[in-house]
Amino acid sequence: MKGYLLDDFVQKVQVLPFADSIDEYAQEKVRLKNAGTPIEEFDLLIGCAAKAAGLTMVTHNVKHFSHISGLKIEDWVES
Repeated sequence: MKGYLLDDFVQKVQVLPFADSIDEYAQEKVRLKNAGTPIEEFDLLIGCAAKAAGLTMVTHNVKHFSHISGLKIEDWVES
């Protein structure tokens, strides 16, 4: 049963190509470092991938991800 659930989930998930967001990631990393507001590497990668794909980042950690310039964010916990 677990295998079926995992297979079903994987079929519904869209994997975003990392190459499409690497430029965005590099620019944001430098900008955030210079501004004194760096964020964790994986969070920056996730946020930049969403931004590069024109997607909205759904997170309860709005304050953290709001440092990424131009990233659309929604908090479904607070909605």
